[in-house]
This record gives sequence, C-alpha cells and structure tokens, in this order.
Amino acid sequence: MEIWASDVKIRSVQNFENYYFFVPDDVVNQADKYMLRVGTPVYLSGTNVGMAVQNGVVLNIGDTINLIDKTEGTPDKVMLGGKEFKGGTLFTDYDFVLELSGNSLVAIADRKALGGGRLPAGKAKPETKSLVEGQVASVALLSEGNELATGQALTDAKTAASAAAAEGKNWAVFATLGGGKSRYDTGSHVIVKSIDFVTGLAKEFSGSKGDLLLGVFFETGHGNYSTHNSFDNNVLVDGDGKAHYYGGGLMLHLEAPEEKVLYFQAIGRIGGMNNNWGTDDLKEKVSYDTRHLYFGATAGVGHQGNIGKYIGYDIYGKFMWNHQNGDDVDVNGEKIQFHDIDSVKTRIGLRVDYEGGKVVRPFLGLAWDREFNGEANAKVNGYRIDAPTLNGSTGLLELGISCRPGSKSNWQLDFAATGYIGVRRGLRGSAHFVCNF
Repeated sequence: MEIWASDVKIRSVQNFENYYFFVPDDVVNQADKYMLRVGTPVYLSGTNVGMAVQNGVVLNIGDTINLIDKTEGTPDKVMLGGKEFKGGTLFTDYDFVLELSGNSLVAIADRKALGGGRLPAGKAKPETKSLVEGQVASVALLSEGNELATGQALTDAKTAASAAAAEGKNWAVFATLGGGKSRYDTGSHVIVKSIDFVTGLAKEFSGSKGDLLLGVFFETGHGNYSTHNSFDNNVLVDGDGKAHYYGGGLMLHLEAPEEKVLYFQAIGRIGGMNNNWGTDDLKEKVSYDTRHLYFGATAGVGHQGNIGKYIGYDIYGKFMWNHQNGDDVDVNGEKIQFHDIDSVKTRIGLRVDYEGGKVVRPFLGLAWDREFNGEANAKVNGYRIDAPTLNGSTGLLELGISCRPGSKSNWQLDFAATGYIGVRRGLRGSAHFVCNF
C-alpha cells in the first residue's frame, strides 16, 4: 500500500505486506497531522515499512513525521526500538528510526544523533555527482578556448603585426580556428567535442625598450559533451550536454630590446557561458540550464633564439587562471547550488620551427600542463555533493606547418594538430590565418 498525501482517512486497512509513505512537507513536525488515519488499528506484524520524502524537503535532526495514528504489533523488516531505515528525496538520503508514540507509528529523522540541535539530518546521494560533471565540462571548454587564445592566436597576432610593421603598415588581422575531441578524467570521466574561434586586430609598437604588441580579440566556442559515472551501488549515470561561450579580451606581448630573445606576455578574457545538461538514468528525467560569467588571465615568459641558420626555438612557461561563476537552479523541485570554479594551470613548453622553407615551414611543439585546481563544488538542498575535478598532469605534442606564398605576401595560413596524454586525452586540430593592411 502506498500513501502519497497527509491525513488520508480510511475506516480499516488490513492484510497489506508493504506500507510505503511518500512524505509531503506539510506533515513534518505537525503533531495534529498523520499520513494515514484509520478507524481500526493497523496490524503491522509481518509487514515492511518504507518511505520517501517529497523533492526539496529539507529535514533536521529530530524532525518527526506521524505515519499511522492507530497500530498494533511491530513491522518485521523495520523493527521498532531505534533501528534505522532509509528514506529521502530524488537527490538526498535520510536516515530514520521508527518509534511508537502511544499506539501511533512515528518516523524520526536521525534519532540517534539527538542533542546536537537543529542540524541538517541528510546527505547528498552519490549519484548527484553526475549533475556536477556538466559544470566540469563547461570549464574544460573554457580551458580549451584559453589554450587557443593564449597559444596559437597570440602567435598569429604577433606574426601578423610584425609583418605589417616591417612593411610600414598599420593594423593586422588574425583569425584562429581550433577543434577536436578530448576525454577528461574527473574521478569518472567527461568527453568533450569542441570547436573554438578567435579573431582580432593587432599592432606592433617599436621603441628603445623593446617591441610591444597590443591586440584585441573576440572569441567564441561550442561544445557537445557526454558525462559518465559509476557508483558503488552499481548505478550507472550517463548524461549529455551542450555548452557555448562568447566573449573577448586583450593581449600583450613585450620583447626585450637586446636581440629580442626574452619576452613577456599577458592576456585577459571575459565573457558569458551557457550550459545545459540532462540524463534519463536517474529515477526521474533530470535536466538543467545554467548561465555563467567567466573571466581569466594568463601570464607568460619565454626565451627564443636560433640553432644554426634555419632552426628557431621558443622555450616558455605560462601561468593560466580561468574563473567561472556559479549558478543556482531548481532541478525537479530540488535546489542545486553550483559554486564558482577556478582553474589554475601551469604550462612549460618548447617549440621548434624550421625556417629554411620559402613557402612551407614545419614546426614541432612539446609541453607539460599541470592543473592545480579545477574542482567543481556544489550542494543540493544545502548538502555537499562529491566534487569532480580536472586536477592532474597532461603532456602535449604539436605538429604543424606554416604556409606563406612569398616573402612579400600579406597573408599566412598555418595548420597544426595537437595530441594530449594524461588527465586529458585526445586530439585537436587548428587552422590559423593572418593578414596585414
């Protein structure tokens, strides 16, 4: 027998093996309300008792729920006298005990912990971690966009601006397109298929203290992703989502005056992220849409030079910080609070260019990334959810070519492919276009 409302009145209820109570908010701590009122006492010996709580209901230690106003005997599966049994909402677990108050059957939230005041009595179910994986996916997409903007896009801006300055021209246009598929280990894993685009204007200023590049850019990116989680209770939860961002930023590149071997660079970004995620693998169909402000900054230093006549090299280090604001959503009546996420990452790398080709010039890059944070924290109904994280190391290998039809050409086109191994595994390709005018 299932009871889904408070103060259900029945003359007599007998010979049911199972009694299941779905508890609404209006019966909690209400001495004058019962889930079930009967004329003849319900005989409970040989029966099982279970319960769940309406989505969004938050219980405190010692909260009481009156189940049946008149009973006889004791249920078999859940014995009286202090033994716990489970109940909860879609995303929250509660421990209860059954007690008799007179001959009334009463459930008490976490009875054995009484004396601690009105403290929350529940905890988030393990499966709720799957909801937060969607937030990790959007941060991974932002990180890929940052990688494009602070890497190849900045290189393209510098190439275009230097060529324009050498020819006595003013501003240079650059455009960089990247895309690929990556798997991120998060404690479970997320697979992101993405495409990112950066375009902007750059100008070089020369002086006695070195050459300064200033650039302004627009960026956007779109990702389709899937999340995959398995839990100790043999529950598998797979989800799918889409995320896209749009924003802009400023870039700076300063080369030291002596032989231009030492350089400093910095980039700032700001914009908006839209994200939606859903799954059919929980007891109810679940989905959400979130909106976030994002911003970040990257600072780098490097040393460039030549080995012989045709080989150029660039050794560099970068510090990259990206921030995504949190958002609060209502998911099937449950209150989910996604916290702010900060990705803090360093990169050490080497790029080698062959400069002997007149039209086609190949290049090779090696790098090592270390993510120090990237943790996505969240709460459901005030209870902490297990946090997935992007923390860890990844190795990179880049191969590419630069194409310029002639020494006097106003444009250049590059192609590159980058492979990843470690916390992030996958492959990305990119195409780059620069033009001066």
